[in-house]
Amino acid sequence: MKGANSAFSSDTAQRYRRFVTDESEEKYRFSIGLGGYWLFTVDMERIRAVLGGAVAGVVIFGGFIAVRILSRFLHAIVWFAETAALFGLAVVIGYVFYRVLWGLILPAIRS
Repeated sequence: MKGANSAFSSDTAQRYRRFVTDESEEKYRFSIGLGGYWLFTVDMERIRAVLGGAVAGVVIFGGFIAVRILSRFLHAIVWFAETAALFGLAVVIGYVFYRVLWGLILPAIRS
């Protein structure tokens, strides 16, 4: 007798066991044992569900990160466009101011 799990046959020592829940459906079970005692047994559907949930979490978290990166990139583009537009406005105003002053000074120089 190996304790509480003595009812299991020797084939349960395999890590992957197959059992039939219905005549038409076969499922797989993953078991980890230590010294004749089974620590836990998990159905493969639950493992798939956990992995699916983890993938969904990674996709959602990755989406948040992608949106954050994209918004920072767009913010940088807008900042550059504002800077370029302000510089262009300063050049235009400076040119107009230069022409106005040149128009006021030039007749005084010529006379």
